[in-house]
Amino acid sequence: MNLAVIGQSGLPCYNVMRLFVHKLTHWEYWPAWLIYFPVAFAWVYWIIRWRRPTFFLEVNPGIKNSGFCNVSKMEIHRRLPYSVYPETVFVNCDEYSAMPENEVAALGFPLIAKPDFGVRSMGVKLIHNMNELHAYHRRASFNYLIQEYIDLPCEAGVFFVRMPGERKGVITGITGKTFFAVVGDGVSTIEQLMRQTPRGVLQWTWLRREKLSDYGRIPKLNETVRLMPFGNHCRGTLFTDESHRINEQLTATINRICHCIGEFYYGRLDIRFNTWNEFAAGLNFRIVEVNGALSEPTHCYDPKHSYGFAVREFIRHHRYMCRISNELYRRGASVDRLDFRMFLRELDSHRKALARIRTVNS
Repeated sequence: MNLAVIGQSGLPCYNVMRLFVHKLTHWEYWPAWLIYFPVAFAWVYWIIRWRRPTFFLEVNPGIKNSGFCNVSKMEIHRRLPYSVYPETVFVNCDEYSAMPENEVAALGFPLIAKPDFGVRSMGVKLIHNMNELHAYHRRASFNYLIQEYIDLPCEAGVFFVRMPGERKGVITGITGKTFFAVVGDGVSTIEQLMRQTPRGVLQWTWLRREKLSDYGRIPKLNETVRLMPFGNHCRGTLFTDESHRINEQLTATINRICHCIGEFYYGRLDIRFNTWNEFAAGLNFRIVEVNGALSEPTHCYDPKHSYGFAVREFIRHHRYMCRISNELYRRGASVDRLDFRMFLRELDSHRKALARIRTVNS
């Protein structure tokens, strides 16, 4: 089980000032606008050079808006082979819609409920029983998915790039995800162990509200308690750069999957699996998310990497996106091109939908 073990006996709790200094000196905690500020200059250059301000909406013609905004996760799931993604029930949450209880019962508990579109695990919840699911349904003013919970021990994000006209794409980075956890010392409660590290302190408010564990319990000596059911950086998951695991066998497996999506050239697949060897061979894995033009090369969030490395990786991947888009444009590919006004309307619709999704996190 990949777990970010955080908490050892004798470590001091983090006060406000120490937490502020930690966030200031660790760029992975900086706000997105600050992280991406240098990248904006590259975007300005590309837009001026190619005179196409919405080039990023044309990189994956097989997906609405190339996966940048307003794209249905269920629509993408339906393109994948049935065996590689979790069993899923789509819930159309209009005012007359009832939850399909019979289909949900067939999945069994626990399960995952998540918006049909969203970012950074917004609105994603682990559901343990029908009462919790009904509570989620009452608060959801958006279409959402109910999926079987894939409790395979490992999770990774695999970034895939393929140039138009080429049969084979490449993996440009792999992110290992180490789930948020504490290790017992036989004396401290789970809450006390969490408060001994900045990663735990930053997650405490959210975890306390979610009640994912009995935080007053004292774990046994060396007992590991996982506190997050899925790998998300915003929820304490430690990202590590596993790009050294790229090989021909794994690349072939990812190519087979991405070809099924259809006209998919750029994006990241988030995958749960049993072991790295089995995953490379195409065995014992499930795709929990397919991300398009809005994808991040999340391997750069490994704490060992500098901010300069991250900026170079962001620009490298966005350059791929620009090259793919321009090659498709040159070839006259069938792309639903949006002018800038239409893009702004799509973006505004996306923003309003995200505001509705935030209600289930409040």
